[in-house]
Amino acid sequence: MSTNEINQERENQKANWSLESDDAMTLPEWAALIAHYATRRMFGNLKAVDVATFRADMVKVGALSKARIESIDRKGGASV
Repeated sequence: MSTNEINQERENQKANWSLESDDAMTLPEWAALIAHYATRRMFGNLKAVDVATFRADMVKVGALSKARIESIDRKGGASV
């Protein structure tokens, strides 16, 4: 089920942003975006983090990681 959710989130991202914008992002920008979604719930009382909300963020992290991998592959392995 999670793979399907990641793929659906990736399709949603493609509908909102172009592949060209993905390819224009730098490695530090990708890292910052992924880190944002991976950690944005990790402040204050960590025991109070809503699991469903955190899970939704992890789906976004998976889709963003997939987007970056796709971008690297489109560029023939170039990292910029």
